[in-house]
Amino acid sequence: MATDEKQDREHLLGMVQTLQAGNAALASRAQAAEDEVARPG
Repeated sequence: MATDEKQDREHLLGMVQTLQAGNAALASRAQAAEDEVARPG
């Protein structure tokens, strides 16, 4: 049972890391878009 819980925890941590990486990528794209709009011309 402890092994199952460890695997579940590792799986959830992996999912969290994946979501955090996706969020960072989206934040970066949003910042790039804001910078593009703010540029004169």
